[in-house]
Amino acid sequence: MSKLMQKDRVDEFVKQVQRGVDAWLRAGEMYVKMLEEDPDVADRIAAQFPDLSPSVLSRFEEIGRKQLHPRLVLLSGVGPRKLRQMPYSQQERYLNEPIDMLVMDGDTQDVLRVDVRNVSAPVSKQIFAGDHVRSIPEQRAYIEAVRQIEAARQSDTDALASSPWKIRGKRLIVSEPCVIDKSEVHAIFSALTG
Repeated sequence: MSKLMQKDRVDEFVKQVQRGVDAWLRAGEMYVKMLEEDPDVADRIAAQFPDLSPSVLSRFEEIGRKQLHPRLVLLSGVGPRKLRQMPYSQQERYLNEPIDMLVMDGDTQDVLRVDVRNVSAPVSKQIFAGDHVRSIPEQRAYIEAVRQIEAARQSDTDALASSPWKIRGKRLIVSEPCVIDKSEVHAIFSALTG
């Protein structure tokens, strides 16, 4: 098959997918209107078309109410999953433009522009707050908070290394007679439950 013919087929495929996304939007809007007129319409739809389960109809309702961008239905991964929780305006924005991500190395910082489709799980915690994309200052605060938590954990680990007791998995091993004060009990508890 020639490259020109293959390009034509790819273009046609993409056009058909876009038509499908547009149809999902129209179907969602139609479904919302039907729900407003008759709250029991979902039962009739499910009876007539069993493949349209309550969860599928719920997605169409979200699309119709502009709570879920139809393109997000096509995407998988951590970034799109987090973006689904954002307001529709942010869904639309970050499907079409990259997200600013702060990268810090010591005192040096840089801002990368990351496509939502490429956001990994660890990075998603930095970029996404519960209901919005974090600004660069919010990301800086998040990174500093994580650094402080890691430093505190390291400090606890260092203190545990020089003590007469050790934690192995979920077990406390006391290697010599000792007196354990309240702060050590807390450290032991944290290590066992952490």
